[in-house]
Amino acid sequence: MGALPDCHLIRRRVQHLRALVSPLLGPLVLMALAPAAAAQLGPPPVPAENPITEPKRLLGKALFWDEQLSSDNTVACGTCHIPGFGGSDPRADLLGRDPGLDGVVGTADDKVGSPGLVSTDAAGDYNPHPVFGLERQITSRSASSPIGAAHFFELFWDGRAEGKFRDPLSGQVVIQSGAALETQSLGPIVSDVEMADRGRGWAEVVQRLEQVRPLALASDLPPDVDRALALSASYSKLFQRAFGTAEITPVRIAFALATYQRSLVPNATPFDDFMRGDQGAMNAQQIRGMNLFDSTAVCAVCHTPPLFANGGYHSIALRPSSEDPGRYGVTGDPQDLGRVKTPSLRNVALRGRYFQIGRAHV
Repeated sequence: MGALPDCHLIRRRVQHLRALVSPLLGPLVLMALAPAAAAQLGPPPVPAENPITEPKRLLGKALFWDEQLSSDNTVACGTCHIPGFGGSDPRADLLGRDPGLDGVVGTADDKVGSPGLVSTDAAGDYNPHPVFGLERQITSRSASSPIGAAHFFELFWDGRAEGKFRDPLSGQVVIQSGAALETQSLGPIVSDVEMADRGRGWAEVVQRLEQVRPLALASDLPPDVDRALALSASYSKLFQRAFGTAEITPVRIAFALATYQRSLVPNATPFDDFMRGDQGAMNAQQIRGMNLFDSTAVCAVCHTPPLFANGGYHSIALRPSSEDPGRYGVTGDPQDLGRVKTPSLRNVALRGRYFQIGRAHV
């Protein structure tokens, strides 16, 4: 018999401990074993090197939603991370699948990811992909939500975006710790699956931003962005307002995108109102569900309130670990094979797809 998935091991340990001590101490033990549900989700941590300012947040918001940040003007960060769907991608499974390890679409190891770009070479000419041909490439993992991401110390399903942020041009450490958002934000922009021509570098990204009008392809801009663009109708001016000079650099792009994402804190729910003392914010059925979640069902061991995640990595054996090494691909530790980061359950009702494979079932 193979090793049990992490979730079953956790459940067995907690249930065994409860069986030993609950007859002696009664409900006090159950309260101690359950995470502190009364905690509230506060503001996310902010690295001192990148303090939050309103001009920087507005610049980051413009960049996050601007399709012109991609090589072909069709993909923005917000294309795959839509707030109305809990920060996930509702297009997943409608525009194709990643074929998985076997290279064949329509089999059990398919991944429901996000559509990116048609494969192109460094000159911007179409270069048929061996699997997707001249269709849009599909990412090999589902899109993680940026809503609440600022509360995690590592990002992506495998945690490869860690807290130390380096300038991608010089390799110099710019932020020592707490900068997973800055680290994560730059990857998709130069990924030849997600947003870039093959071989696209930061010089091309900067040149594009120097030339285009911010959000020129967008309509119905929110009032805060509309006002900002009325004052600063170019990216150079937006960078000037955010950083004091008009220079556009990868570090500044990362700082702005991270600052915007630190404003996406999902703490305005009935649960949060209830924890703030509004006893009428949740009905009796919801309260029973919360108590079950925190105690008997053992959900909160991994999905710990108030973030409803524990920052850890677990394998729940949805698919063989050979299909996705998970955290092992970052650490090289055999114990991490198949383990992926516990996602937050905040806004989960808005997401139609779950897990890193992007499927509600297997």
